[in-house]
Formats: sequence, C-alpha cells, structure tokens
Amino acid sequence: MKKIVASVGLVAIGASGIQSVSAQALGAADASKPWSVSATLRGFYDDNTATTPNNFTIPDGSHRDSFGFEVSPSAALAWSVDQTTITLGALYSFKYYENIPYNSTDHDDSTFTFNAGLTHAFNERISIRVSDAFVIGQEPDTLRAGNTFSTFQRVSGDNIRNYGLIGLDAQLTPEIGLSVGYDNAFYDYKDNGAHVSGFVVQPSLAGALNRIENRAHNRAQLLGSARNKGAYWVSVYGH
Repeated sequence: MKKIVASVGLVAIGASGIQSVSAQALGAADASKPWSVSATLRGFYDDNTATTPNNFTIPDGSHRDSFGFEVSPSAALAWSVDQTTITLGALYSFKYYENIPYNSTDHDDSTFTFNAGLTHAFNERISIRVSDAFVIGQEPDTLRAGNTFSTFQRVSGDNIRNYGLIGLDAQLTPEIGLSVGYDNAFYDYKDNGAHVSGFVVQPSLAGALNRIENRAHNRAQLLGSARNKGAYWVSVYGH
C-alpha cells in the first residue's frame, strides 16, 4: 500500500500530524486569556485518496489521486474558578478534492470535533475529572485510534465516534495514591451494506465496527522511600 500526501499552507501538516495538531487546537486556551480562535488554510496533493492496496484492482479506478485544499477553523475555552476547571474546544475541517475520491459522490469532506472537560478538586488530596470527545465526519485519524499510517483511509458517510470518561483521583497517604474511573466508547459507521467481490462477501464497516465499549479501571500508586525515590504502579482494568 502506497500513499503520498504533500501539503503547503499557512499551517502545513502531514498525515502523521493531524491528531496532534487537532489536540492542540482543542486543548486549553492561551494562558494569557481564557479563549482562543484560529484558522488553518492548506493545499495538498494525495496520490491515493482511498488508501487502496497495490494489489486491489477491482473495481478499476480505486487508485485515484487528487489535488485539494483544506479550511480548518477552531475555537477553545479554558475557564477556572476556585478548585474547578472547565475546558471546551471545537474544530471543523472542510476538505475539497479536485477529483472525487473513490466510493464517494462528492468532492468534499467535512469533519467536526468537539471536546469538553471538567476537573474539580474537593481538597488537596481528592479530585474528580469528567471528559467527552465527539467526532462526526469522514476522517479516520479522529474517528478511530491506532497507528496513523496503518489505519489511514477515507471513510464515506457521517460516521460518529464518542469517548466519555469519569475518574476519581485520591492521595490516600503521602506514599499511596489511587485512581479509579469508567470510560465509554461509541462507534457508529454509516456504511451498512455488504461488499461483494466475485464469490467473496465482506461485511460492511457498520457490521464489523459498530459497537459500544465499556471499561472500568483502577490504578494504585505506591511511592518508594525517599532513599530510593521510586514509584511503583499497580493497574487493574475491567470490561
């Protein structure tokens, strides 16, 4: 599988940088003010818009290159009062392809990302954190986790991914800390039709990937003595 993406613009990023830049745009605002607004404009060339494997020749035309451009405005808010901090972030990405990507009827892609977080410290030893990350669109780098270059491919349709988390952190003693929590992941892909190639039938993305994941976790921290200056962790995860 070969894929070359080149870009140039006011802020230029490659495929491997999309997640980190999005995280920066959606994170805490500048320390000098509680909010920030920004926008990115870039042009790009993609020699394999569908990230189709080299030996995939049916149907013909799946290997398709394209020039294009992306417009990406974002806004972030970080608000703190007493022991409570609230963060909000929104990022919109509009991509236009000169050549319509394979298995698509439109020249453009739109992806919306929204992050929200709340942290509250009850006292010096106990704090709670709640966060949610919602994505709807076609970009898999923000829809699913994993190595960017091995999972990067365009996914048609208004696909949805949502991560929610709640956690409690406690410093029980000067030597022992505890973190417990629960997180939920929701995936909803719009591709719900089976794919037939000859005598081979492959499930749709919805059939293979739609799911709800629930996890409960706890982690204990045992600090070493002042002489050793060590830290030891014991983690337990449940599904």
